[in-house]
Amino acid sequence: MPYQTNAVLQKIIAQKLVNLAGRQINLCNQNILDVGSGTGFIAQNLVQTGAKPSSIFQIDRNPEALNYAKQFGNVVNTDFNKPLSFEQKFDVIFSSMALQWAENLYKTLTHLQNFLSEGGNIFFAIPLQGSLQEIYDILEITSFPFPKMEDMMEYAHIIHTQTYVENSYIALKNIHISNLVLQQNTYITKNKLILLKKVITTWNVGFFKLK
Repeated sequence: MPYQTNAVLQKIIAQKLVNLAGRQINLCNQNILDVGSGTGFIAQNLVQTGAKPSSIFQIDRNPEALNYAKQFGNVVNTDFNKPLSFEQKFDVIFSSMALQWAENLYKTLTHLQNFLSEGGNIFFAIPLQGSLQEIYDILEITSFPFPKMEDMMEYAHIIHTQTYVENSYIALKNIHISNLVLQQNTYITKNKLILLKKVITTWNVGFFKLK
């Protein structure tokens, strides 16, 4: 599917997140939940490290994405902004580039902690304030309210932070900016599209660990 092919940055971040977790814990023989899994970037990396697909559960509200992700583990079509219901606990919970869509991030993280086994961990990556600002400036629309680093520090222990710089033409496809623009009732002119293809935009991505 197009997202699987074009989401270059998301693939890099998912791999880095799994690698960071793998340096702290053994990801094999663990019950794992991926929140906002999309097409399964996290699960695919987990399987490559030796995790069993049968022990991986992926939740997302996009059934088309889950149809692709099911090859890497179990899938559940649901919105993480709604109360989740799992009978089992999970040793590790992942979320990569999804929690920025949480209606209440603190509430969502607290809710996810309820599904952690004793001694379990949550590893997540999320874009921070300032990300993609160059794109928003060109489109002359209000930027998405990505969380601030200082806000994240209130309820997460930082294990790594990194600033990514990507060509915005790739970012344009990655974040489906046409949908964003449609929601903002903004028309992309030819001149703006030309500028978008040339600009270098900054991603500020925070990697976090939460018990």
